[in-house]
Amino acid sequence: MSFFTSCTNTDEYGNTHVSDFGWLILIFAISFVAYIIYVMIQDKKKSKNFLKEKKLKLEDFYPVGNYVGGHPNLKNIAHDVYAVRFDKNINFYSIPVLGSSAPIDLKAFIPFDTINNITVEDKSSIERRMTVGRLFFTGIFAFAWKKKQRNNDAYLLIEWKDGRFMNTTTFNFTGDNAFLHANNARSAIIKLCS
Repeated sequence: MSFFTSCTNTDEYGNTHVSDFGWLILIFAISFVAYIIYVMIQDKKKSKNFLKEKKLKLEDFYPVGNYVGGHPNLKNIAHDVYAVRFDKNINFYSIPVLGSSAPIDLKAFIPFDTINNITVEDKSSIERRMTVGRLFFTGIFAFAWKKKQRNNDAYLLIEWKDGRFMNTTTFNFTGDNAFLHANNARSAIIKLCS
């Protein structure tokens, strides 16, 4: 409460006025809001320029979830990933807010003709794979190893061949409609490959 009283002064007639410190706080707050609006406008312009340059529309971007692994060109997890068709490839972009944020090229793609299968699996299928892997690496202690608990997870798996090696590029969806979103992403990838 004393912070706000330092922002005001009372004159001899009992009228309250904003102090110099109060004006400084007010100017800072207005400047901060103006800066945020400026950044958002610039980001939206970048997004529009990108779409114009690539001759794309927002409808060309299909959400495929959060990247979790399995692509040789992607070393880190990526959130809010979208798939786009370029020639005979599926290219991946990270876009925090579709239409308002400039797409970030993840420099990763999958050629259509290398895709062997696109599946959607639930958490238990992935955990079974992990348990077999744990058993292989830790022996009988795998059953004592605590598993990370997550509810309502669905995984989109794109199996494809890169030269001699098979890859399973995996995307994760979480929440109540995770399976619906994963199935929609699978359908979108199949549509892109058509």
